[in-house]
Amino acid sequence: MRLAATFVLHELRTQGRSLRFRVLAALYAAAGSGPAVVVWLRREQVEMAVGAGTYAAETLEVLPALTAVLAFLISLDAITREQDEGAWSTISLAGMSSAGYLLRRWLALQALLLPLTAIPLAAAAVAAVAAVADGGPGTVAPGPFVGPWLMHVVPIALTFSALAVGVGTIAGGALNAFLLGAFALLVLPQLVNALLGRFGIHLAGDWLVVGRLLRSFNRLMALRSPDNPWSHSFPLTVSESPYDASVPGEQYLAGAAVPVALAAAALGFAVRYLRRTRPDVRPWRIPPEHPLRTFLATLARLRERYTPDPAPARMDRLALALALMVTAGASVLIVGRARHYEALGKARFEAEAAEGTAPTPADVVPGRWRVEGSLGPGRGVALAVTAEMRNLGREPRGHLAFELNPGLEIAEVRAGEGRLTL
Repeated sequence: MRLAATFVLHELRTQGRSLRFRVLAALYAAAGSGPAVVVWLRREQVEMAVGAGTYAAETLEVLPALTAVLAFLISLDAITREQDEGAWSTISLAGMSSAGYLLRRWLALQALLLPLTAIPLAAAAVAAVAAVADGGPGTVAPGPFVGPWLMHVVPIALTFSALAVGVGTIAGGALNAFLLGAFALLVLPQLVNALLGRFGIHLAGDWLVVGRLLRSFNRLMALRSPDNPWSHSFPLTVSESPYDASVPGEQYLAGAAVPVALAAAALGFAVRYLRRTRPDVRPWRIPPEHPLRTFLATLARLRERYTPDPAPARMDRLALALALMVTAGASVLIVGRARHYEALGKARFEAEAAEGTAPTPADVVPGRWRVEGSLGPGRGVALAVTAEMRNLGREPRGHLAFELNPGLEIAEVRAGEGRLTL
């Protein structure tokens, strides 16, 4: 713990002196807090009631994508800074494994990133409290701010900082890290989807909801011209009901699995590229008159750069195995989810395509109905329905049919007279 605390203090001190970090942090806080500030300034010009949910929703329109950019840039800057300073050459003298070093470096970055990602939502909460204090409707609860921050912002910061630490360590430079990260995030998922498409599976990739960021920018820019259709969609109409994390959490897994798997794989393979020792690579002897001398020399440098470190420690091998297990687990999770919904879709199609249940005869009509029930605890619904059906025809009828909300189920049915088979 003392060693991890030393990493944290070093990172806080170094980043606090960095002009690049101060500029990035200021831009992030201003851009992330901007929508909530605009909502507060226009609160009296909006016809609907603006509550805490609206402030949080407008902030979360832009925050995921901004968080990914911030986490990647700051983490990559921290890794390349130590590479440029030659600080990694001293790691061979320290009594820690490569995995231990990278893990502590990544955790030290979280002590800086996570409080920074909370600033825009904290500003939105302050704006909501100020609006209520100024005579606005409702009250301000922490749920609309804390729940989405833990669900939509913190995982992105953790994942993209791990990805930056991994690709920055492997690539050995900022430019190469950007190229490798772009390949991992943009090209590799497309190649995997092309392969899985043969099995009817497509991996979702819009975890950062970049489209919402662009829509938020368009809506903000449209406020300058009232005739623009986008101006009427600001701010968002959001329910003030309590935040339920179960439904968005399940949906969130669909987009999070691919980036999490890539980040885990990058961080796991990075333990073999920390360059604590120089790999023993047999040099290529290229004749001076060779027509491809420049090209072969470039390949030789790449061969030497991307040869893994020799003789990894036991902890490094365990870290790599754990990272591969996380990658495989995320892949199995998303493929299993796709298969689950595919089975549900097939079952629904078969039910709709099959010959349906005979409808209730037209001469049997509802009489007096009484519905008593309660909501809760949680998502439970308890209903007691007393129904009267009247037969206005001349023949006796023994069949009734109805459709139930798919979110409900019948617990018990009793008939007032005669027998009833469900």
